[in-house]
Amino acid sequence: ATGAAADAGNATGGGEAKQAKAHKRAGASVFLGERWTRPARVHRAALTQVKFSPCGNYLYSGARRCNTVCCWDVRQTGQCVCTFSRKCLTNQRIYFDLSASGQYLATGSQDGHIYVYDVTKNELVSTLQEDDVVNGVAFHPFHPLLAVATGQYRFACRPGAELNYWGTAGPIRSAPHPVQPSAPAPAPAPSEPVPTPAPAPAPIIVPAPAPAPAPAPAPIVPAPAPAPAPAP
Repeated sequence: ATGAAADAGNATGGGEAKQAKAHKRAGASVFLGERWTRPARVHRAALTQVKFSPCGNYLYSGARRCNTVCCWDVRQTGQCVCTFSRKCLTNQRIYFDLSASGQYLATGSQDGHIYVYDVTKNELVSTLQEDDVVNGVAFHPFHPLLAVATGQYRFACRPGAELNYWGTAGPIRSAPHPVQPSAPAPAPAPSEPVPTPAPAPAPIIVPAPAPAPAPAPAPIVPAPAPAPAPAP
């Protein structure tokens, strides 16, 4: 936007060209028709994203180290009509997006949240949670889907180093690095010999009892001879 405005200023005259160059050096300006507007007065840092609403009447802007997304009226006033909160305290680019209807604005945040606003009411309608910095969001053109990008670059600092956390007006606090030196890995326990299992005892074979002897047969006694008949 600043480059196109500079060309427009050169075409309209020397005064406009100087104004365009001055705003281009500021790094956070938008040329709207014949007027310059300065989001830097609200953002206080370099712009990282600008996006028109589907109706074309509003322009949304976001910047580094700035906790707001601004909505600008590009029809007459060129003023910031409302802002939407998020967390962005570093130079990492945090992006936002508008739904196809222009009713909802979703923005990433460094606190791991996704904030969804209803721009017609200027109110927060939904908050989603991620595990890391949310640096990009994108609405699907016609399906109810929202794509999200997460992650950040991490620097390795020596234990005990002082870290400065920068806000919009400079460092806001200094604290020792929270990462403590990692403890040495414990030495592996000496391996113990695995005891050899004792052999299983041999099974005890109990002999079957001998069968009882069969009883002896009873003696055969001869029947007595019949008595002789008496004589007549």
